[in-house]
Amino acid sequence: MAEAPCRAIVLEDDPAIARLLETILVREGFTVRLAARRSEAIEQIGSDRFHLVVLDLIVPDHGIDVIEFIKHHQLDLLKAIVVITADPRVITAMLRGEYPEPICKFLAKPFDVEQLTIAVHSCKQLCAE
Repeated sequence: MAEAPCRAIVLEDDPAIARLLETILVREGFTVRLAARRSEAIEQIGSDRFHLVVLDLIVPDHGIDVIEFIKHHQLDLLKAIVVITADPRVITAMLRGEYPEPICKFLAKPFDVEQLTIAVHSCKQLCAE
């Protein structure tokens, strides 16, 4: 029996960016679920198994709470998170090594598609190869 494809969830409240992320991830072999709010993402992560999480920290109800949920319920998924953010404080903290969680990758908005593709492949260690 064939292995299930890699599954990703995207938390992004901007519909155009969410569709772009979905298109890129599908092209890279993922099945993708989209969430526009933190509560949707937490509900989906709590009820399904994902191999990759791509999230924007600046959504109306705080994307950081998704990381906290993962930390307490699916710890192995922390190392399969790609954070995409326009928040310069997060990028500065990451560059200084001050971010408290072992997040796989951080990308600043606006992001480069090639950079995202490289990040996705480096973070997909939970997928069955």
